[in-house]
Amino acid sequence: ARCPEMTLQVRIGNARETLRALTEAQVDAAIVSDPPGDNNFTYEPLFSDRLCVAMPANHPLAGAEMFPFSAMAESRLLVREPASRTRIATEHTLSIAGVAPAEVMELHTRETIREGVALGLGVSTFISSECPPDPRIAYAPLEHVPGGGELAGYVVCLTERSRTRLMRAVMEGVG
Repeated sequence: ARCPEMTLQVRIGNARETLRALTEAQVDAAIVSDPPGDNNFTYEPLFSDRLCVAMPANHPLAGAEMFPFSAMAESRLLVREPASRTRIATEHTLSIAGVAPAEVMELHTRETIREGVALGLGVSTFISSECPPDPRIAYAPLEHVPGGGELAGYVVCLTERSRTRLMRAVMEGVG
C-alpha cells in the first residue's frame, strides 16, 4: 500500500536457488530459512518456526500432541534434496537426538512429499507454517530436543541494494 508502483512476483525454490537469483539480480528480495551469514546480503528476521511431522491421517500417532523420536526410528522419512533447509534442520535434529529413520526416500518438492505422505509412503517434516489443512494428512510437532527442531526465516536482499527506496520499503514492511 505504501508503494503502489511496486509489483510482486512469487517464485518457490530451495535456498541455494534463491540466493543465486538474488546474486544474479533476478529477484530483488527473498524469504529464506536459516541463510548462511554472508556480508553480500542484508537480513531482516521474519519468523521463527518449529518442525512438525506430516503423517497419513490413519497413522497411529495422528492426533498425538507430539511425534516421538522413537516413532521416527520406525518410519520411512520422505525428504527433499540435500540443500533443503527443512531437510538439513531435520537431519541435524535427528542427529542431536541420536535417532535415524528406518528408511529415507528423497522426493523433490513439498507438493510431491505431501502427496507421498497422503498416499502412505511415509512421514515427513515441514515447518509448522507449511502445514496446510488436508483431510488425508495429520500433523504433530516433532519431539523437542535442545538445539534442534527450529528454523528461522529472513527477508534477504543484496547489501549493495539495501539502501534503495524499494528495499527500504520491503525491509520496513517486515518490521
